[in-house]
Amino acid sequence: MVTQVLRGIFPNSMDFVGLTRADQHNTPMTFDQFVDQAWADHADKSVDVADRLKDFLPNVSHQDQIPGLVSLITHVYGEHLGQWAEGIELLQRLQLQADSAENRNTIFRSVSALRLAGGLADNVDDLMNSDQIRVLCVASAALIGQKQFPRAVAYFNDALQLAAEGLGANDPAHRSLAVTANNLATNLEKQTSRSPEETTLMVRMARVALEHWLLAGQWTQHQAAHYRLSKALFLAGNLVEALEEAMSCLAICKSHKAGPLEMFWANEAVASVIHDSKPSAFVDYLRNMRDAFENVDEADKPDCEPRLAELEASIV
Repeated sequence: MVTQVLRGIFPNSMDFVGLTRADQHNTPMTFDQFVDQAWADHADKSVDVADRLKDFLPNVSHQDQIPGLVSLITHVYGEHLGQWAEGIELLQRLQLQADSAENRNTIFRSVSALRLAGGLADNVDDLMNSDQIRVLCVASAALIGQKQFPRAVAYFNDALQLAAEGLGANDPAHRSLAVTANNLATNLEKQTSRSPEETTLMVRMARVALEHWLLAGQWTQHQAAHYRLSKALFLAGNLVEALEEAMSCLAICKSHKAGPLEMFWANEAVASVIHDSKPSAFVDYLRNMRDAFENVDEADKPDCEPRLAELEASIV
């Protein structure tokens, strides 16, 4: 928990101003540590992180700190708290400290997204297509976090329509589309029950995520997008294509000599699809999962262990 703000400048360092925490015995945090800690805490301690951001804002001492703060403010006040006006007010205070066009535009997009998600604006028609897409995606993500699914889907469909009108291969909007589509697909996947329309939407969003990650991401995002699409197709009952996507995920991981965590989930994707159709092969992929699990970082094992146990228990 933040106990106080320390004002100071550390020469020749990007980490100019730190915060102190009781559990660190009042040791100053660098800016990077502050941001990392905020991201680590934000899901479970959203209100506390929001307070930290308010406390930190007067101490911004370098323009390179602004983008990270904008992302945190928009995410915490939007997706987690739904405090649209408060987030906008904080971003506008940060806007006064921005001295580059890039930072001012970044903040303006986030303000526009929170206004749209919060019902404080009806559209973003005054922006260029690429910026409209990015704003619509951020607004959609915030609404997903606030369980306002129909509005989230509506805004994302608007973004896709704009993208269909023409978007350069290197446009940063591709990343926004990929992230938001993945979030929509993941949320639908997690639902205990889905209507046929929701199942169709889940698969469509997973396809959209893959399409745009192939343009905006690296191999790590590519394999993860194939994994997500495999899961969506599996839940939709399309086992043939689900296996194709799972094998694509695994092939990418192998070709890039992926780490144990990626190899664990890539093998899990294949094992899940062939569980009933190829029992002998299933055992092989389950063995691969066990081998990968042994080398997974201890911090990641709690996420992997339940799925491994579940598949092991399914062996008759």
